[in-house]
Amino acid sequence: MKFLERLKSEYIMLAIWFLSSVPSFAQIRWWGIYDFQILKGGADSREDLNSLPNDYLQLNVHEFQLFLEADVDDNITFTTSIANSPQDSPNFKGVSFQLAYATFSNLAGDALSLSVGKIVTPFGLFAKRQLATENPFIGYPLFFVYPQNVSPQTGYLDSSEVSAANTQYGGRLNTMYTGGYYIGAEAFGSFIDNFLQYDVALTNAPLSSTSSDYNFNDNPSIQGRVALHPAIWGTFGISYASGPFMTPSSANQYLSLDRYTQTTLGADAELSYLYYELDAEYIFNRFKSPYISYQYANGLPQGGWLNLDSRELLLDLRIDAGFYPGLFLAFRYNPLWFSNITDPYQYSTTYGKSIPWDSNTTRYAVGVGYKPTHSVLVKLDYQRTDISVNPRPKLDILGLAVVISF
Repeated sequence: MKFLERLKSEYIMLAIWFLSSVPSFAQIRWWGIYDFQILKGGADSREDLNSLPNDYLQLNVHEFQLFLEADVDDNITFTTSIANSPQDSPNFKGVSFQLAYATFSNLAGDALSLSVGKIVTPFGLFAKRQLATENPFIGYPLFFVYPQNVSPQTGYLDSSEVSAANTQYGGRLNTMYTGGYYIGAEAFGSFIDNFLQYDVALTNAPLSSTSSDYNFNDNPSIQGRVALHPAIWGTFGISYASGPFMTPSSANQYLSLDRYTQTTLGADAELSYLYYELDAEYIFNRFKSPYISYQYANGLPQGGWLNLDSRELLLDLRIDAGFYPGLFLAFRYNPLWFSNITDPYQYSTTYGKSIPWDSNTTRYAVGVGYKPTHSVLVKLDYQRTDISVNPRPKLDILGLAVVISF
């Protein structure tokens, strides 16, 4: 496996050299981002809780991306991003093609353009401002990185199955897979001098899929956003995404996987005034999920299905210091609430009772950033994650990041 990863990385670097050295009729532009971080987590730090493996001091390359954009002609552009995978941070495990898509612009003026390939989801705001140069914080919101008690192979997981899911059941799912990159076809455009904007995509997989390059079901997934931009100070959007989230395995071979879907609704606002900028998102997510009880009847495992609902709010406030150019303060409030279900497992001590299907979690962050030059950004953050268990795990993070764009 290590040999294959090394071979893959060497192949990508060879491709970069080849593209840079051969003559081309397209105008090619390169640029990149490098994000080095120093992080210190609390005593209970764990990758599935605060994205750190332990409480030791961590030095890591959180983000390294090279972007290429080539103008094939006046209305056709090819874009790709070669990067370390954000879900592998803080373990730098080589590079991969994170984005690769062709855009056909102005097919009907501003009203219609198309992109095909590996694209960024149109859902919500954060996926399009996740880069270290755009995100005022070191960390990500919970919907990007917090694994929940639902598996792509067995559906709902009770507390006894959570640890096994990380290795046996395809892992646990976030609301949106880290990065928000999916293979698909995207149509986007605007009307009335950009007052009305739309962006809709047909993709292989839903928002939560850890295998977003593939379609494992009869039905593809849809992701999209419609927004109003009434003035320079604000944009208001609504988003929708839906698709089957289960992947085939021996654990679910008796299930009809297409009936188990993830449906996500979102509302967002971008507001700016003088030195203040607020990005707000509200997300409602539902996994229509099976649960598998390993009590057998007629040789088959028994079970049923549940609606696993969650709601999440993300508020990011940035305040630029007018008295000192390049300096800013940032504040984040990011609660995640889970609905109650009736515990379906007869062996459970809470069988038949109303219980939350996961632990409510709130993430707070405060940070200060400074750009000493146009290409360098330094961020100092404190992040606190509260999980509704007793005693509260110590998951605080103090971090320093140096971001270089080139």
